[in-house]
Order: sequence, then structure tokens, then C-alpha cells
Amino acid sequence: MSLFKSAALTKISFAPGEYVKGRWTEGEETRVEFAGTWQPANGQDMQKLPEGKRSNETFKCFAPIELEFTAADAEKGVSGDRIEKDGERYEVILASPWNNGLLPHWELICQREKEGER
Repeated sequence: MSLFKSAALTKISFAPGEYVKGRWTEGEETRVEFAGTWQPANGQDMQKLPEGKRSNETFKCFAPIELEFTAADAEKGVSGDRIEKDGERYEVILASPWNNGLLPHWELICQREKEGER
């Protein structure tokens, strides 16, 4: 996937959620372990993010194309998948599949979850 060393990562997805007594509740968690590369996001990556989402806790992950990733979408009220690395959770903010025939993969932009978020 890249010249960077692979890391042991976990993809966390959620089944569709629902409102319970007027409060949104995420669906059941599904966990899939995979090997991917992990590095700090660069300036070009940060420019892809909306103004309020630019943070020094933003990372880029390259993941196998065989997996399917969902990115966060505030307008639709969709939370993104999570990537867990070394006990920390990161929300997938942008997810782009790259299938150029040479080395198909996902390019993910992720941000560390803030305290109190799921």
C-alpha cells in the first residue's frame, strides 16, 4: 500500500441507529481487524476538510480495498466508521477508494474522537 510500515488497526462500523425516547442511539458495533498504514495528515489533506474540521489530531490511513468504509456526513446525520489504533478511536471524516489497477486501496482521513463522543 505504501512505503510506510503496516500497523494493526481495527475498523469499527455501526448498524443503522434509531431514536430511543427522542435521543439518537447508534446501532450495534461490528469490529474488523486489518493491516494498514497510518501517518499524520499533510497540508493538502487538511485542505480537503471543512474549515471547522481542521485539527492537529488528523491522520491519513491507507486500508485494503476489500473493506468498505463510510465517512461522516453532518448534513445527513451520518457518523463515520471508526478506526481504532493503540486503544484510541478515530472517526473517518473522508473516505476515497483508489482502484487504479496497480495497488487498489482506501485513502481515509481520520480524526481522534473527542472525550465524551462514542
